[in-house]
Amino acid sequence: MQDQPLAFPESEPFEVPVNWNTSKRHQDRVVVAGRGPKPADIMFLASGTLEEEVVEEEHGMHGAIFRRKPAFLKGPHGVELKDMCMSVGISVDSEVYYTALCKWLLGRDRNLNPKAGDIQPGLACCRREIKEVAPKIIVAFGKAAFEFLVPIRFKFGDAIGMWFWSEEFQCRVMPMSSQYYVAAKPEWMERYRMDMAQVKKLSDELKGIAVERVPLHYRTVTCAAELRQLVQDIMPFTLYCPDCEWHGKNHAAGKLRSLQIGWQPG
Repeated sequence: MQDQPLAFPESEPFEVPVNWNTSKRHQDRVVVAGRGPKPADIMFLASGTLEEEVVEEEHGMHGAIFRRKPAFLKGPHGVELKDMCMSVGISVDSEVYYTALCKWLLGRDRNLNPKAGDIQPGLACCRREIKEVAPKIIVAFGKAAFEFLVPIRFKFGDAIGMWFWSEEFQCRVMPMSSQYYVAAKPEWMERYRMDMAQVKKLSDELKGIAVERVPLHYRTVTCAAELRQLVQDIMPFTLYCPDCEWHGKNHAAGKLRSLQIGWQPG
């Protein structure tokens, strides 16, 4: 009689349970649970999870091992994000619900930019979270989070900092680059801060807090006569705010492409 090969049961496909609410291991992976108040007017939805957020233990001196509970916003990147939000008046710990499409690590090459197949195991859980939190505003960190909320084909770099509407979740969406870059690229900090200030401003408006709006008026100079007239009109003012756009490596070798001048509100 010929020997038959041993049959091993196939491993179950990875899936995050819909009601996942505790950070722990699931099917040999660390799966991090969302955190924050429910309901909440503001929700942060990251595309992926950072390595520092799934750490379960740390090694100290003399071989000491310290247990750590996995959690979102744990580590230097989370601290930088919370500090940046606090600088514009948003307290992440008390006002924001934070979660991610991929609540587990995918690998260094995909954690910040997961593909459609990568996020599939966590979609049901994420939809449940959004329904429970009922946010009025969702900040989408990364392309995957943005396209999940607003399923339109739009160049992500052009979408950053703009407002969109999520038909499925009936809320406003502000796309931003991955939360990882708040700490990893300090030169981007001011852009993050400006966009997050818009989130704070709209949140206040939705709460009924009066926000003064200054009407904006633009003048375009296209010829010498218009330039002379502009100079004449702004001469009575004493405070000016110029903004120059350059082309080239520096001010000496480059060329001035455009010049914007502000001299009074609006």
